[in-house]
Amino acid sequence: MNRLQFLHVWNQVTRCGRVHGIGVNYARTAWMKRRLIGTNSYGKPVVCIVGSGPAGFYTAQYLLKFHENVLIDIYDKLPVPFGLVRFGVAPDHPETKNCINQFTTTAKHERCRFVGNVHVGRDVSLKELKSVYDAVILCYGAEKDRKLHIPGEENHGVYSARSFVEWYNGLPASSDVSLA
Repeated sequence: MNRLQFLHVWNQVTRCGRVHGIGVNYARTAWMKRRLIGTNSYGKPVVCIVGSGPAGFYTAQYLLKFHENVLIDIYDKLPVPFGLVRFGVAPDHPETKNCINQFTTTAKHERCRFVGNVHVGRDVSLKELKSVYDAVILCYGAEKDRKLHIPGEENHGVYSARSFVEWYNGLPASSDVSLA
């Protein structure tokens, strides 16, 4: 049995008896052995969404609303969902983070599942995803800060808003910001 055949069989098992909810952390090695993917024998379309930020969850929400048979897997390189809503909004702006409640409802939907700790392009290729899903929707955000090309931009103590907000929101991969 090759990898894609195994993944197809595993998908049938997980679709029938999986635990619903979010916050499940899948290690990269376990992902290849235990999780995926896309093809099914029920005749339902299976969609892969890459990116679990607002764009990914709004896409999932509307697919679930307007396509009653669609099954959705949402992938993210982080172990937890919600992207910049979780790590990119200042703590003193709770009203902006209110959409997390709506995204949590979407993530808990029986036809949706979150797959974290999977970096598309490194852990799995786009070609592999396309081979096992009916559709792949790329909903990832800006990965890097945009440079302004102004003098002093690279100096110590000069930070982009993104790196600063990630730091004070506690994003595990954020760089250390020194205010001294």
